Amino acid sequence: MKSVDGLLIVLMILPVTAGARGTHCPRYLQDNINNIEYEISLARQHHNQHRIDGLKQALAGIQRQCSRSKVTRAAPHPASP
Repeated sequence: MKSVDGLLIVLMILPVTAGARGTHCPRYLQDNINNIEYEISLARQHHNQHRIDGLKQALAGIQRQCSRSKVTRAAPHPASP
């Protein structure tokens, strides 16, 4: 589990140049999603279910951040007095 936590930290810190897929996520989060999806595909090729499960948890956490980002961006700004 520590390796999954470490992977999540690395993915959050090191954005890559992969293109965004037109989602509502900021670019750095979409890059992390792309990386995790790639890692999941590798884990599937090696039939590593434990790694797949951990990566899916990391992916769900990032997707929650995307949802919060979307809500925050859509919220109206308070009126100035």
